[in-house]
Amino acid sequence: GDPSPRARFAVRSSALDEDGSGHSFAGQLDSFLNVAPDAVAARVAEVWRSGFSLRVRAYRKERGLDPDPQPPAVLVQRMVPADVSGVAFSADPVTA
Repeated sequence: GDPSPRARFAVRSSALDEDGSGHSFAGQLDSFLNVAPDAVAARVAEVWRSGFSLRVRAYRKERGLDPDPQPPAVLVQRMVPADVSGVAFSADPVTA
């Protein structure tokens, strides 16, 4: 059914070559949090377009990657109330 007008969503990217042992696209593609239901479609388009931005093309060039990016997938996830959040690494991202 239709989500409640109070429902909120995360609209995020997932690119095929987004992260690897020699590069990380963290922060290169757009993501949006707490998106209202009536704004989801517009945010999906923005995230998809961000996969072809000048900053992504420059990053790819600097890293010796194919200059023509593949279209990113766009994920839409329902936001859930959280008391805490964080990021965990299984290896040091700088020294491996």
